[in-house]
Amino acid sequence: MGEFSKRELEIVDYIVDLVNFEIFSIEQEENDKGKLDYSLCSDNYEKLEVTKKKVAKFKSKIDKCNSDIASYLIEFTKPTPKEYDFYDWRDKITKNFIIGTYQELIEELALIDKDELDKYTFSSIVKSRGYKYRPLKDYIHGVCDINQYSVYKSFLNIPFDLKEKILSDDNEFNLDTIDKDLDVWLKTNESKIDYFTFPMTIEDKADYVIDCFKNYEERNYKHQIAICNSILANHKDEETVIDFKRKFEVKLIELRKQYPIPNKNIDAIISDINNAFYRLQKFMEGNVSIYQSFSFNDTFTLFFNELNKIENITVRNHDLRDGYYYFISQLYYAYDKSEFKNQDAYENEDFNRDCNELFYINEYRSSEFGINVDLDDYHFEMPSIVDIIKEQSSKIPQTITVEFEDKLSVSDEINPYPKIFKDYKAFTIFKNLQEEFSNTKENLSNYSFVFHKMTYEDLIHFDLKQQSYFDLLDKFDININRIKPLCDIGKIAFRESIYTKAK
Repeated sequence: MGEFSKRELEIVDYIVDLVNFEIFSIEQEENDKGKLDYSLCSDNYEKLEVTKKKVAKFKSKIDKCNSDIASYLIEFTKPTPKEYDFYDWRDKITKNFIIGTYQELIEELALIDKDELDKYTFSSIVKSRGYKYRPLKDYIHGVCDINQYSVYKSFLNIPFDLKEKILSDDNEFNLDTIDKDLDVWLKTNESKIDYFTFPMTIEDKADYVIDCFKNYEERNYKHQIAICNSILANHKDEETVIDFKRKFEVKLIELRKQYPIPNKNIDAIISDINNAFYRLQKFMEGNVSIYQSFSFNDTFTLFFNELNKIENITVRNHDLRDGYYYFISQLYYAYDKSEFKNQDAYENEDFNRDCNELFYINEYRSSEFGINVDLDDYHFEMPSIVDIIKEQSSKIPQTITVEFEDKLSVSDEINPYPKIFKDYKAFTIFKNLQEEFSNTKENLSNYSFVFHKMTYEDLIHFDLKQQSYFDLLDKFDININRIKPLCDIGKIAFRESIYTKAK
């Protein structure tokens, strides 16, 4: 046989796109399983054991792979050539496999109209013409096994001292609300200690709170230091207590060396908090039907860390801090008294988790907000983050961009379509894609891909009606009347490369 005809090359690309979609689907499923497996682990040691089992599992599958595809899979274990990116290199290997295994099938399919091919699953097309689909299936699963093996194995390639740190993590920070040695001293010396103001007892560590920056441990050490300070206020020469205090101060320093809180632009943090509160509020009002969890505790740790820096000590920032506390307090009442329009909200695990974490912040981290609530004057109002932002926006000019439908932004980075895109950045990604794809005969495939991809990456509102998307495209003189399923779009790798450049 001579060179492939143009139509035969189109068939090869058609099969490559189908293979890429299958690989994508299998890897997404495995990623979801991996997240579930890790979420069920009680500590980092268990996570390490899970990782080892996954490495062994995928290595075993690779060792048992079909010998006919082994030579192709070996290419994935080698470094990607400099002239290719990973996906282009994978497509090249896949094309070689398809041409080498299904050459006669390609010739036959080139005689069939594409619309006719789209009516059936590819596996049924292959089998109906007397060819075996198993080699292609084995190739797809082999590629996925290689990828997963590489990913999980990379988790194990960490320095030995860091691995030891991970294994000992839970033991090192297994803290009592009052240090055992300090508690023994207090009980032993109770009779000779004059009355002193004892700091409020710190709460037990909550398992349901995500605390990557070890805020609880920090507060615990500060709590022990406060107890020591209360004793030393009246007994300055108690050497044992002085030693206790030094020990906790050292532990506090070591904690932050091991778990540093990263620096982050405070306006970016505020934008994240505002939008997270806004999504939560819209869900409990019944304006959206889906809710996804947000790391409120860790984000407030970042917020408070930045708020303590002298350049961020402004009236606006501290008023927002107070407004957040007020919002959470009102939310607590609304949650407890079922003051939601969307009563189905209580059936959403992410919503319940976030509410409980917010109430934890409200109750146990109130000192970081720097205010106290007078319960005698407590007056309930349905919480509204928009009202809080409006109030602060009217006081002081600010550069923060808030991506709400209420159009509160006073910066130049305005999201012109807040009902479609999550924020200004999401809109710029769409605009870049629109400039790349332009207006061509492939509009249906191109802009169906854009819709799927941006929805998957949470850049387009998940409850957006397709007609609203069509109306948006119409403003750019692009007309489509339906969204193609992702599996029918084709040229996924090519479009993924364009999407990557647009971000």
